Amino acid sequence: MRGITIQFDRDTINEYLGNPFDLPPGEDPAVPVLCEYGEKAATGNWPHDRIEREILLPGRQYVPSKAGNRNIAAFADMTVRAAVVFKFLVHNVWPKSHVTTATKVVTPLIWKICRGGEVDVARIVSEELKHMALSGVTRPETRITFSGFVMGLLQAKGVEIPMPSHEQLTSPMTSIFGD
Repeated sequence: MRGITIQFDRDTINEYLGNPFDLPPGEDPAVPVLCEYGEKAATGNWPHDRIEREILLPGRQYVPSKAGNRNIAAFADMTVRAAVVFKFLVHNVWPKSHVTTATKVVTPLIWKICRGGEVDVARIVSEELKHMALSGVTRPETRITFSGFVMGLLQAKGVEIPMPSHEQLTSPMTSIFGD
C-alpha cells in the first residue's frame, strides 16, 4: 500500500492480536504446524452426527438446503453455548452475511470451541483473507472480509488512513457535480 508491504499471514495476524496462540516449531519449516482444529480441518473428516447432537438442541437436526442436503444448522436450533459461539464468530472472526444459519463448514469450528479445543484464530483469519483475495480476482462482487481488522492492521503498520470528511455539501450531487 503506497510503498509499504503489509503481510496478512498467520504470524503477522497473531502478532497483531497479541500472540494469543503460540504453536510449537515444526520439524519442517515448509510445512505449517496446525492446531487441533486445523489438523482435523485439513482432513475434512468431521463427525457431523456427533457435532449435530452436541451443538443442537435435543431432537433438532441440520436442516435441508435448497438442494435438499442436510447441511445447515439453524441458530434457533443451537444450544445456548453454541449460539453464543456462533454469534461471536459471525460478527468477529468469520464474518458471514447469513447470521441465522451455519453451514457444515462452520459447525465444526463452533463444536471445537464449545468443547474447549485448540483453535488458531490467526490462521482462520489469514486463510479467509487469502480466499477472499483470490476469489476477488475472478469475482468482482467479492466483498472484503474483516474490514475493521484490516484497517487496524494497516494503521499498526504505519499506513495513514484518512479520516472521513465532515464537510457539508452545499449543492446536490448530479452527473455534472462540481460544475
